[in-house]
Amino acid sequence: MPGDLFLELLLKHSAARLRELYAEADEKVTQGQLEKRYIGKALAIKGGAATQPARVNARPKTSAKPGAAREPIIEIAQSDAEHAWLPSEMRNVLQDRYGLDIPTGTIRAAMKRLLDEKVLARPTDSPNGFKLASRSGSLAEPDAGPTDNATTEPLSTATGSQEGT
Repeated sequence: MPGDLFLELLLKHSAARLRELYAEADEKVTQGQLEKRYIGKALAIKGGAATQPARVNARPKTSAKPGAAREPIIEIAQSDAEHAWLPSEMRNVLQDRYGLDIPTGTIRAAMKRLLDEKVLARPTDSPNGFKLASRSGSLAEPDAGPTDNATTEPLSTATGSQEGT
C-alpha cells in the first residue's frame, strides 16, 4: 500500500524531526487555506464561482438566520452591476465571501423579493438571472444620454424656435 511506504520513510526520522515536519505541514495547510480564501474572493469579484470539492472531515455547516442574505446579496450585486447573477452563483459567493451556507432555493426566493422591491431587476438577456436595478427601478445600464432636462428632444421656446439648433 503506498501510504505504508510513506509511513516507513517518515519512521526513519527522529521524533524531534517529525515534530518539525508536522509543524511545517501545519503551516503549509494554514497558508493554503488563506490563499484559497483570497482566490475565492478574487473569483467572486470577477463574477466567477470557485468549484468546491467535496468537503471531507469538515466542521458542520451552520444555518443562516432568516434575512441574513439580504444585505450581502445587494453588496454582491453592487460589486458587479453588469453581471447577471444566477442564484447558484450568488450561493457560491455568499459561501466564499461571507461564510453563509444558504440553499439555492432560499437565495432565489430572497432575490425574487428584492426583485419585487425593485432592488434587483431581470436582465433582458438572461431570464433566470438578476441584476442590480437602477434607482428608477429599471436595469442599471449606462446612461443613454438625455439632456439636463431629462429629454432627448430639442427644446422649443415660447416663440416656436428650437433652442440649441
